[in-house]
Amino acid sequence: MRHDIPRQTVHANFEMLERAVSSGSDFAKLFGITTISKPSSNTANYPYVLTDLAEKIEGEGSYWHKAQFYLDRVKKEKGVDIKASDNRYHSATKTGQAATAVAHKYSDDLLDLMRKMKKGEAYELEL
Repeated sequence: MRHDIPRQTVHANFEMLERAVSSGSDFAKLFGITTISKPSSNTANYPYVLTDLAEKIEGEGSYWHKAQFYLDRVKKEKGVDIKASDNRYHSATKTGQAATAVAHKYSDDLLDLMRKMKKGEAYELEL
């Protein structure tokens, strides 16, 4: 045990703590939690690319087209192209000047939908 490290005293401001506990945003700040900005929330809500989904559905080393299969199936069975717009399953972000410079990202909701489809369960879209 080291004895040469000086002890530090912590002073608590109980009035500030009480105020923080009564206010939702201050309470979150007290614990280092803050609201997520729009760009950060988009990343949090749409964490996957097609390859990620393919690996989660079909196993490690699966390629993107294994996930695209389910999107094509939804389009055929429900008449909805999930990638045509931003929705609870998909978000497109422009990444450059070219019209095709877009990053398509996908949500846990799509992952859940794909898992249902793989099991052969009935599914409904909730755009």
